[in-house]
Amino acid sequence: MTSINPDHVVTIVSPDTLEELTELLESRWPDRRIPAAEFHQLVEGMPEINWRVWLSHTGLGRNWYNTREVAEVLWRVAYESTCDPDE
Repeated sequence: MTSINPDHVVTIVSPDTLEELTELLESRWPDRRIPAAEFHQLVEGMPEINWRVWLSHTGLGRNWYNTREVAEVLWRVAYESTCDPDE
């Protein structure tokens, strides 16, 4: 018999607006602070994320990201089909 760990269940969502994406992030991190190491693990291997560009916008050596800044960069990458948030 196989058991499913509820911590490993993935739900795929498709927000329609930047605000919805921000709300989704804030439902996961209600204090609006995303631990940098946890975020890096979550998006590791996503070809859409150019880490040099990401770090140039968020800075090196950070321990936390703000949910709004993460939402803005992810929105541009995922929904505006750009790898560089400045494009």
